[in-house]
Amino acid sequence: MPYRLMSHGRPLGRAGAELSGLAVGTRGWHFIPGPDFHLARSALAELQQATHAMQSAMPAEEKLAAMAEDDQGDFVRRALITDVRASRFLAAMDAVDALALELRDETDALLPTQTLAVTELDLSPAAFREVLLAIDPASDPAWSAAPPFYLLVAAF
Repeated sequence: MPYRLMSHGRPLGRAGAELSGLAVGTRGWHFIPGPDFHLARSALAELQQATHAMQSAMPAEEKLAAMAEDDQGDFVRRALITDVRASRFLAAMDAVDALALELRDETDALLPTQTLAVTELDLSPAAFREVLLAIDPASDPAWSAAPPFYLLVAAF
């Protein structure tokens, strides 16, 4: 079933070939941007970059494992509250939340989701074409002609 990614009633693009093998409660698709995707692209890209930066701010597992379990949560909170990467991540989350992203089907019915994310993939056209054809042999080759390529993921 085709889905459209919407923001405040405007279509940002649509879901293409669906991926398999994702975590339980999660679905993913090749995302095909529409003309209005530019309205959300910078906020989504900033969230992607802030997420990567935030992951590097997390204390090492070895350090946490050496602590008493009761102390681990407080240690992580103290470490993150003083880190500018955490502030950047929270601001990026707020910007994406303000987009009010939603998935709608061809009848305009809302597909209830907990989270929606669009991630730019760092793949060459040849590599992306290979991935796309592996998940959907009937895919239109024009979708893999030139980067950027995107992944749309929904958690339910």
